[in-house]
Amino acid sequence: QVANLIGRQNVKLLVEQAAILAEISDLTLEEAQRGIIQLNQQAGILYGELTRQQIMSLSAREQEIILNENAAKALDVLNTVANRSVALEGDLVKTMTNFASGAKLAGDSFEFMAAASATLLEAGEEQGTAGRALRMMYARLGGDINGARTKVEALGFQFTDMNGQMKSMQGILQELHDKGWSQLNPAMKQNIAQTIAGNRHYVRFIKLMENFERVTQLAADAELRLDSAAKQAQRALDSNVRSLEQAEARVQNLQAAIGEGLTPFMIGQTQAQGDFLAATEMLTDGLGDMGKHLGRLMGVFKITQGFLKFGIALQSISVGMEMFASVQRSLQGAEIAVS
Repeated sequence: QVANLIGRQNVKLLVEQAAILAEISDLTLEEAQRGIIQLNQQAGILYGELTRQQIMSLSAREQEIILNENAAKALDVLNTVANRSVALEGDLVKTMTNFASGAKLAGDSFEFMAAASATLLEAGEEQGTAGRALRMMYARLGGDINGARTKVEALGFQFTDMNGQMKSMQGILQELHDKGWSQLNPAMKQNIAQTIAGNRHYVRFIKLMENFERVTQLAADAELRLDSAAKQAQRALDSNVRSLEQAEARVQNLQAAIGEGLTPFMIGQTQAQGDFLAATEMLTDGLGDMGKHLGRLMGVFKITQGFLKFGIALQSISVGMEMFASVQRSLQGAEIAVS
């Protein structure tokens, strides 16, 4: 699948970029790879302004340069937004994969997608809920579902440009903000939000509008790529914490290797135990009635063994008493001699 997206010769490039994302986020390497692939399929983050066909028509060196540059830009955007919000890079990826395709069709930038996701996450929304809410907004406005766009435009807002094309979500939010959203009463805000986002997600649209300045600030910071993902990943690799993680990983690897090396020994030991048990089974199967008599004999022996031990103990006490009496007699004889 990856080879079909970016060419077999560029798979290593994707793995390297995924490793950077995994290093700066809470994602595993596998999750980071999957996230980059999904975002590329939906928003074309690796292709930039080009299509897949155009990318594949370039030389291998040109492909490498463009894909590396676009991947680095996307990771810088995620890192910049994450560093300036409560959202983690992993949170942003999981939120954006819910709506990135619709946002791309609407003309919104990757920077805005990340900023809008982070703003909803900061407002207390979960990844899945935030992503689904944005997807619904794009769907209702883009398809004019239930007359969503038409009804809001009837209130005096312009959601299309001079060419009749629908504005991006960022442009729509800007339109509402510039034309007095903050001055509207709560009932009007709710009416507009329900029209655009539906009854299930209108609260999330209100959160976006109430925090619109936060969205634009995060998007502007992301556009500047203020925090390099690659540099942050390198700093993490050079840190003492990373050294400890590497040492722990080495111990785990050695333990696994030792375990693997001891496997033949454990197999041999287990086989020997199995052979002994098999021989015991053969022996017990062949005893028949003799086994029954032997069992009774062993039972009698165990019972009488106690009596024998008791008898020996009594005999030992008797010997001890005789020795004690002999010593006493000797002492008395010595006393008589002295006197």
